[in-house]
Amino acid sequence: MCAMTSRERVIAAIRRTPLDRIPRYDGFWEDTFATWETQGLKVPVRETILVEGEQKPIDDPAGICFGFDIAPLFMDVSMRFPTGVLADDGVKITVADRCGYTAQKFKGKSSSMHFISHMVEDVDSWEQYKHRLTLDPNDTARVDCESYYLHTKEYPTWEGFRQIFEAYRKLDKFIPVTVYGPWESAWRHHGFEDCLMDLIAEPEMMREMFEKITDLIIATTQKMLDLGCKPDAIWLTEDMGGTHTTLFSPKTYREMLFPYHKKLGDFLHENDIFFFMHSCGFIEPLLPGLK
Repeated sequence: MCAMTSRERVIAAIRRTPLDRIPRYDGFWEDTFATWETQGLKVPVRETILVEGEQKPIDDPAGICFGFDIAPLFMDVSMRFPTGVLADDGVKITVADRCGYTAQKFKGKSSSMHFISHMVEDVDSWEQYKHRLTLDPNDTARVDCESYYLHTKEYPTWEGFRQIFEAYRKLDKFIPVTVYGPWESAWRHHGFEDCLMDLIAEPEMMREMFEKITDLIIATTQKMLDLGCKPDAIWLTEDMGGTHTTLFSPKTYREMLFPYHKKLGDFLHENDIFFFMHSCGFIEPLLPGLK
């Protein structure tokens, strides 16, 4: 068999057709990669392109080092509140995120965060801020080559994003756009415990939240298509499991969240875009409902 491009290889694996080798891809904590560098890992210089006065990196260090076949981009479906570092004691930093939460984490370390507060506290604040979950044609792009996780820089314009996408496509790798799913995005805006309780206490608010987030993902993907920047896949980050069980019952999932996963999946399939979903934790009881 002739050698395949990375993109061809991943697509063949998804479709279960013959391929020249198993595709390679993984994600590492930043600390892990930094430790490997101190132990002698040689990291090639990343290619960059100049976009609107800023050097934008193409691909990522791990992808270059290990020959990964996937090069993700990142979609922002936050309410776009002001973001930045609020406090720094040298050990921990307190940050404000675009989703409207304030949280504390170890400085320079990959770690879980301690969430302090959320702008969307209740039904009233949801009504006040929900308009932010729309695609504003006059706003900057909602997709970038740098992770949406604690993204503190200004996003490029849509024209700037188009330049980034074209540079990525020249890598000939499989390009998914990763994004927080409706559940993951909802709890980052409203709080983890509050979202779990409000699945029961405020189901209409939660359904509207899931729908607004789903519609924003669809609208942003459609904007990419209109620009000629068709991704190979949309890749949801959607953690729905704990260590031993799901975060909510299969019945609750089917009634509250599945309709929005299906709505997104239908849109993507209609546009010949693969639909990936990542979920940490034990979610086996939910799998029959994902068909």
